[in-house]
Amino acid sequence: MKKRKAAVLAAAAFAMTAAFFLNGIQRAEAADNVVVMLDPGHDSTHTGAAAYGLKEQQLNLKIGLACRTELEKYDGITVYMTHDTIACPFEGSTTKQDLIQRTEYAGEVGADLFVSLHNNSGDDSGYEIYYPNNHYVSEFNDIGYAVSEHIAGYLSEMGIYRNGLYTRDSDGEEDDDTNWYPDGSRADYYSVIRNSKYNGVPGIIVEHAFIDNESDAAKLKEESFLKQCGVADATGI
Repeated sequence: MKKRKAAVLAAAAFAMTAAFFLNGIQRAEAADNVVVMLDPGHDSTHTGAAAYGLKEQQLNLKIGLACRTELEKYDGITVYMTHDTIACPFEGSTTKQDLIQRTEYAGEVGADLFVSLHNNSGDDSGYEIYYPNNHYVSEFNDIGYAVSEHIAGYLSEMGIYRNGLYTRDSDGEEDDDTNWYPDGSRADYYSVIRNSKYNGVPGIIVEHAFIDNESDAAKLKEESFLKQCGVADATGI
């Protein structure tokens, strides 16, 4: 038996932190069908981090497939994926082109949310979630934070260390659309968040764990853990 209407869940999730307005139209009015674009980060061409015998692009895809399976249990949600195999969804694309095309796809299908699923690397551990800054389309900052906090709650319940929820501004000085929005404000650093914004979609990045951290890597080797990550993401959404 399917779970409660996604409209009810979406209203509960967002009411506390966002009015959920875009271009003068109350997005909640469209909550009878919420469109979610899942983006497993990287692919066999544009590979991610690797450590302890793990490859990020493979982990991200497994989490994404588990998230889709869970989301499809809800009425009122339409789920798309930028790719559901390890192959590059845009053959022949550069990394920059690939990231832009993923967000353009979200815009084309009228996505209400773009969720890029990743695992991290570096001298740290735990999960991090990045959401839009409050520049250019300020409503996306509210929406992104609301979704991020809900996902974070379920990842924390799994026992994953909460590294933090962040926005990140571009750090370059060039006068182009990778560093500045058309209104002159500082752009988001991450391409999928910045270009989701250009395509009218709030985008977030979920970094579930650090692939090169021994403790995190031990968890990421477990298929059940990857599935739980996907379910946590879906439940938060």
